[in-house]
Amino acid sequence: MRKFIGIILLSGLVHKSQMRSFWTSDPLTSTPAFSALMKRDRFEQIMKFFHFNNNKNEPPHTANERDRLYKIRPLLEQLSNSFQNAFTPEKEICIDESLMLYKGRVIFRQYMPLKRARFGIKIFCLTDKNGYLHSFSVYTGKQDPLYNVDSLVPQDAVNLSLTAKTTLALMGPFLDKGYHLYIDNWYTSVALIEYLHQRKTLVTGTARCDRVPKALKNLPVAKGQTASLCKGPLLAQKFSDKKMVYMMTTGHTARTMPRARRGGTEQALPVSIDSYNKHMGGVDRLDQLIEPYDCTRKTVKWYRKLAVHLIQLTVLNAWNLHRYSGGKLAVIGFMRQVVGNLVFHQGNFIAEPSMNENLLRLTGRHFIEQIPATAKERPQKRCRVCSKKGVRRDVRYHCPDCPSKPGLCLQHCFRAYHTLECYWE
Repeated sequence: MRKFIGIILLSGLVHKSQMRSFWTSDPLTSTPAFSALMKRDRFEQIMKFFHFNNNKNEPPHTANERDRLYKIRPLLEQLSNSFQNAFTPEKEICIDESLMLYKGRVIFRQYMPLKRARFGIKIFCLTDKNGYLHSFSVYTGKQDPLYNVDSLVPQDAVNLSLTAKTTLALMGPFLDKGYHLYIDNWYTSVALIEYLHQRKTLVTGTARCDRVPKALKNLPVAKGQTASLCKGPLLAQKFSDKKMVYMMTTGHTARTMPRARRGGTEQALPVSIDSYNKHMGGVDRLDQLIEPYDCTRKTVKWYRKLAVHLIQLTVLNAWNLHRYSGGKLAVIGFMRQVVGNLVFHQGNFIAEPSMNENLLRLTGRHFIEQIPATAKERPQKRCRVCSKKGVRRDVRYHCPDCPSKPGLCLQHCFRAYHTLECYWE
């Protein structure tokens, strides 16, 4: 299974339109590493039975209390616990939604026109500014009887809106600890901000115009200027830029700061907006990091595709921890190391040398050489290809570019060993 997961992640580093294309023998587009690691039929067989729960215990589709995420529930719980236990974020955190592209048939598929994917499975994410995913929740739709966040929020918050309760469900471990939460206008509301203030949590977020006080909404504001209204700890602001921007915050004052503009001019920017721009992009950064190496496939069922997506998020979380601990590897370099560890190692031990040998013998440039002189007058080795066929033949030539430096016959065997996956047939 380690090798299987490694191949899935490797397919995100080497892009092809179809999964089967990774096993092609076409010399122009071949990727011999995949064939050397696992046969195509074996990979497809494992993918066919790639499950995360016992299907025999799954409730029927007509059941009212059916868990829509039953097929992947154990993986969700395992990863959620691991993400929370592995790292404690700094003071500034943010909540936003991510969309995993999926155009197949699933009852809770969402349409989000502002996202690049537009169609897919929505995941509510809580991250820090660098994109470490601490908490997440897969959205299964309002009509799902089990999508009930009331059990996940404090009793004094059950009367808040569904959006506010979704936020509080993710914020559970951070309440009453002085964190500063950043949210966008889909989440921001006066009721949520006031409740979080009671729970010693600061909030800064953009707001919709129909959620700010009418007195502020109707105030005329010239371009580049800011209007503010304050009620207790809550500050509402209206900033005129290319378009009107509304903010609500309990973590900042009405102070402004200079912002350089084109032409050498300066503009007074509210501190709340500057802070929002610095700390709100964690989920977007996570999406940007995963997009170039996305290894999900169109024809895969939704729960397998979601599982692969979550595995990739796990790798990105590990990369963030690597960076926090002083590591210098870029994402692609870190993913290569993860893939190499999965396909070449078993626990703390290196897998059989033939695994690495199979990768290298089919790639790169190889030149045959005479076996160097030893104490023997005529040093020889057994031909690797002939031995595999059950024929004993001693030769005086080998390939110094392969890890095991195999002995090979000068003509046919050398060519077969470096060009054929099954060189003994």
